[in-house]
Amino acid sequence: MSVLEPASTRTVADIDGLDLEHALTGLHELLVMSLTMLQRHDVDGVIDVLARGVESATGCTLVHVNFQRHQEWTTLPPGEPTRPAEPIPPTGERVFVQDHGDSWTSTTSVTVANGVPGQLVLRSSTRPDPEQLFVIERLGDLLGTALADAQVHERHRRRAHELYAANNEMARTVAALQHREGVLEEFARLSTTGTELD
Repeated sequence: MSVLEPASTRTVADIDGLDLEHALTGLHELLVMSLTMLQRHDVDGVIDVLARGVESATGCTLVHVNFQRHQEWTTLPPGEPTRPAEPIPPTGERVFVQDHGDSWTSTTSVTVANGVPGQLVLRSSTRPDPEQLFVIERLGDLLGTALADAQVHERHRRRAHELYAANNEMARTVAALQHREGVLEEFARLSTTGTELD
């Protein structure tokens, strides 16, 4: 009696040129990144997660991210241009791919709520395939959400710090006024009775 070998579970589905196994691997890495990114409550932490995880999710390396932070353009990591070089051409695609001879760059938009879209620029040694472009586009969306969330947390921390400082200043002012009131009451009592308190 012969035993039939089970059907392979490694069958790759190919729909419209998209290698689903490859895309799902990238999306799995993207899901892991999203869980970590959204737990980082400061912009530098989000960029750190991006820099560490972008290659495993997309197969590309991070060049830089441009976005508006507190109404000013920020580029991370530092040292790159401080504004998006030029808008993404209206090709109908959300990821603009450019050949630089020895490498390729992929640029997608990073939209932070109520802000002008920034750019996420990645580099690869070969032209990104459709799966990579799909994941890169999703990464731009995720990064925009994570940056917006981190900036909200930063604003809340800054306001909490300002309120704490204002409360401390008010407490010092109230203590000084209470001391002054106590001194004035003592002078008033002395002027009417001529005796000091024990």
